[in-house]
Amino acid sequence: MSNSWFKKGPEAGMKEKEKNDTIAKMKKEKSIPRFRLKAGESAKVIFVDDEGFYIYEHNIEMNGYWGNYFTCTKEMSGECYNCEQGKKPTFTGYYTIIDNRQFTRKDGTISKNNKILFPAKGTAIKILDDLRKKNGGLVGLAFEIKRYTAEDPNCGINFTLLGKVDIASKLGKENAVPFPYEKVLAPPTDKELEGLGFVPKTVGRNIPEVAGDDLLTDVAVIVTDEEALSDLF
Repeated sequence: MSNSWFKKGPEAGMKEKEKNDTIAKMKKEKSIPRFRLKAGESAKVIFVDDEGFYIYEHNIEMNGYWGNYFTCTKEMSGECYNCEQGKKPTFTGYYTIIDNRQFTRKDGTISKNNKILFPAKGTAIKILDDLRKKNGGLVGLAFEIKRYTAEDPNCGINFTLLGKVDIASKLGKENAVPFPYEKVLAPPTDKELEGLGFVPKTVGRNIPEVAGDDLLTDVAVIVTDEEALSDLF
């Protein structure tokens, strides 16, 4: 009979506590909500920036749960434990967005227009670059984004432009400032990795990019659909 449901002895107990403390500290410092859509879902968002912050990252299972993202360290130090285990990281371009979706917090309060991370993957990276070129930038642009199938990146694949928004005047100056990516997406330190105290399982899926040089061409005149934007605020 397995006794994996408990720890015995001061050494085992302290080791487990250190692991939990490390996880809690990392989540507090780096845990920022990430945009994702289920297949068939759509959402309205506003882009806060348009440069893109590109990294390779691993999705690590912790205590039976996925969705714990760690920046791959191979490009920085030439070594990465997860890569050495044969697990490929996913190339991701990060942006800061305002997510218009409404949700209810644990205390019952309703939250809307939250500043979160947008992880562009696969074909979405190319589409966003085309949209940036076509519209002279992405800052302040509102889109309705849709994910059609489970094979599409979970950030969505279809971007319908709704118009342009002055984020600072509509939602406050603090929401017009992108996240400090170099801090919130920084690779875990050796101490943090050691503190986890277990061999992680990782997953990374590289979604092939579709050739899309002609997806969007020329610079467009942005026409704001006032009706489509009316329910954002």
